[in-house]
Amino acid sequence: MLKQEYRLTTRDVRYLVKKRNYFVHDMLGMYYVPQYPNRQYNQFSVTIGVNVSKSAVMRHFLKRVVMRYVAEHNLIEKQFRQWYYKCFLMIHKPQIPVLQKLIANSDRKAIQRVLEAKLDVFFNRLYQRLWVSSRK
Repeated sequence: MLKQEYRLTTRDVRYLVKKRNYFVHDMLGMYYVPQYPNRQYNQFSVTIGVNVSKSAVMRHFLKRVVMRYVAEHNLIEKQFRQWYYKCFLMIHKPQIPVLQKLIANSDRKAIQRVLEAKLDVFFNRLYQRLWVSSRK
């Protein structure tokens, strides 16, 4: 998990959803707004709804995979253009049945590999849209 300062508050999430800046690719969607000028880092939060899996253990596993990806790829300190952002990640609603099928038919390692591949493609597309500097 990320430190508290790098996560969004409930108030932040409500504001992000209200602003409606939404990026979607394949299975993942993300609401985002520019960060306050005095904060030199991005903030991330993830939600995995009950409609993805009834099991809280599985939802928490999926959330940990996403947050681990954010931490390992150092997305907290990378800038979009010249800005830092508040980002709220979620599963894109039309793709929920695909993820449910994957969860039902696969073991955890396979689910993790697929989700990490989807995250890689998602953030590469996001880089093309928002980041000026290339990934290192």
